[in-house]
Amino acid sequence: MAIQSSIITLTGKIGNISFYKTREGYRAREKGGVSKERIRTDPNFIRTRENNQEFGSAATATRFLKNGFRNSVLRAADPGFHPRLQALAIRALQTDPDHTRGNRTLAAADLEVMKGLKLNSARTLQGALNNYYWVEKHQDRLIFHLPDCIPEHFKAPSNTTHFRLFAQRLAIDFTAQEMDMVQMETDYLPMELPSTDLSFSLVFDPPSHRQQLFVVGLEFFKIVAGIPFPAAKKKYNVAEVV
Repeated sequence: MAIQSSIITLTGKIGNISFYKTREGYRAREKGGVSKERIRTDPNFIRTRENNQEFGSAATATRFLKNGFRNSVLRAADPGFHPRLQALAIRALQTDPDHTRGNRTLAAADLEVMKGLKLNSARTLQGALNNYYWVEKHQDRLIFHLPDCIPEHFKAPSNTTHFRLFAQRLAIDFTAQEMDMVQMETDYLPMELPSTDLSFSLVFDPPSHRQQLFVVGLEFFKIVAGIPFPAAKKKYNVAEVV
């Protein structure tokens, strides 16, 4: 690595030399590393090719899933959701029992590894509710239960007047790159709601052997003159795969 000491500093490339800026100043280095052609053909790099193939498959699946999760993402996701989803897509892909390394796909993977994935990494659904909850999964519905719901105990922004729960279900065919999406949301419920056992159902058609993912979330609002506004710029909203 060379240090640029001239009055004129450069960034970019000239021939095989790359010029760039670091915290320590301007640097220059010669292009090196293994050529793409060698990685593509050399038997010594077969593991690299397998890893690259699976990374590409996981990246494609991540974009596909994120598009399916779009409704929940817009409500509650933070900027780091995409890399977290991709990391779990890679883990899920590695559970494929039917294909060899480099050829594994999410079509034969176990998506249970995605359970617990948080769309907002700073908050969990149970933590935001400040209470335990559970879900029942049936062939045609998901039922969410929140016993002894006391909204004033929620971890909510101070200016919150109302909250809303929502749920989403994806039935996924990774091979055909197709999915069915169903979603629901509760009414805007007041934070002054007295203690109650709260539940709702997300109803859908049976999955027809497709893989499924479910998301449940909570969002907070301030209602002014009958118009709901997201509280605290959605920073307190939360959703996760259940």
